[in-house]
Amino acid sequence: MLPWAALDLNSWWDGLTKEHRFVMASAAMIGVLLFGALVIWLVDRWRRRQDSDRGRGDNQMSTFRELYEKGLLTREEYDRIRGKLSTRMLRELEGKKPAEEPGKPPPAATGPPETENPPT
Repeated sequence: MLPWAALDLNSWWDGLTKEHRFVMASAAMIGVLLFGALVIWLVDRWRRRQDSDRGRGDNQMSTFRELYEKGLLTREEYDRIRGKLSTRMLRELEGKKPAEEPGKPPPAATGPPETENPPT
């Protein structure tokens, strides 16, 4: 015999009045919706944290510049960090550029071809 068969939920559900069934079904639906909203909120929070942790290179560069100016970083530390951030920023910029084949002319403008004599 299955363990949950001992609960006999069918007779329990049949014993409820119509109003109690409506309340129970509504509570279950509200619980499922709240759980879904919680999952969406947690995923959104995780995604935003990942984006903010990565940060923009130029923003990080200015932060480290301020630390150097306040004397919290030595010149060597600042130069090393600047070099790493510069290479990362260059890689990010290269990744955002559209891929162009060498020797291939840029795409022509779209639209109707221009004629020498416009229609009259």
